[in-house]
Amino acid sequence: MKSAQFSKKQISLPSFVTRLTPTMLDLLIVISVFFPITNYLSFYIFKWIFSEFLLFNNIAINNLEDINRLFFNEDFQVYAATTLNLIAYFIAMPLVMFFLYSFYFIFFWHKFGTTPMKYFFSSMVLDHDTFKYLSIKSCILRYLGYLFFPFSVFTIIFRKDKKAIHDLISNSIVIKS
Repeated sequence: MKSAQFSKKQISLPSFVTRLTPTMLDLLIVISVFFPITNYLSFYIFKWIFSEFLLFNNIAINNLEDINRLFFNEDFQVYAATTLNLIAYFIAMPLVMFFLYSFYFIFFWHKFGTTPMKYFFSSMVLDHDTFKYLSIKSCILRYLGYLFFPFSVFTIIFRKDKKAIHDLISNSIVIKS
């Protein structure tokens, strides 16, 4: 694990805005990069989940007009409502998006100790005890901690060490580099 060259005496904590802004910009990058990928994957997941109906009804999956008409097809609506396929599709797609989006953050935190936008804003995410880059486990915990984002706003504002819930869960610290 790589170590950043910081000691506790040299630490400077970024402000709330300096923490929030790069995260929002990173999300814009993630969405702009991964949205086309998830859109592409959704086509194939849809095709896979509804292949039985599509084959039985001779619907060409590669024809976008046929797919658009499919949603207004009463037989399809009945089929989708009476099988678990539609539920499977609406569970599969958010999971695919979750894993693709998490890859971005986990990769950059673990490999470089920062994300592209945190780097631009001169911030790093390090292990609080060792000041080394986060382990994969800590990166995963940190990413899952983002689920508590609304509450983290308050912890960043009111805690002296400016730690968010995801920092507490993963034992990480965001510092100015």
